[in-house]
Amino acid sequence: MKIRSIIFLMASFYAFSASPATGQTPVRINWTAVTGAQSGMFMAKQEGLFKKNGLDVELIHIQSSSRGIQAILAGEIAFSFMDGSNAAQANLKGANIILVAGATNRQVFSLMANPEIKRIADLRGKKIGITRVGSSTHTSALYALGSAGLKTADYQLLPLLEVPNIFTALAAGQIDAGVVSPPTNARAKKTGFVELMNIAKEGPEFVSVAVGTSRAYI
Repeated sequence: MKIRSIIFLMASFYAFSASPATGQTPVRINWTAVTGAQSGMFMAKQEGLFKKNGLDVELIHIQSSSRGIQAILAGEIAFSFMDGSNAAQANLKGANIILVAGATNRQVFSLMANPEIKRIADLRGKKIGITRVGSSTHTSALYALGSAGLKTADYQLLPLLEVPNIFTALAAGQIDAGVVSPPTNARAKKTGFVELMNIAKEGPEFVSVAVGTSRAYI
């Protein structure tokens, strides 16, 4: 992510609304998943780049793009990481969400499976872990499974809330496959699980992780 660009955008939005006492404007930003694709916000906060630009940023955690969008619309947060597809779907329903920065131009996930599963088509009738319906992992799962000709009736998607939970369920034998992001996919490979598809390499160009807010908020 061009994190300095998003900081500049935020600083511009709030240039005239800083607290007179502190000179810092409070901003709540949501991160949705444990993934390197969202690490830019943490780096900016840790290095003091937000404060340098007049922003008192609170990083909070609400799981999944869809819930992050709901929190924006409820006025609970200012910005959230979100999936580009979810933002488009929300706008089709009248949400008026706008993306202000892109973190990745690919779906950053891998479809990992038990070693006995050799190809995606073998997941017919199996259980696949995602974080939540409407999340980036859900979008990626649909793409990967659809590429093998599987329809939604051919498998069961299990929402497990967090990417690390997907790995835990995979290791426990509770699911047959799961969609995970870095660094969890590397951890799964070291444990012996099979990467059926690296969606970041084999998938389409797609704004999988972006930063969005509402037009009304801006």
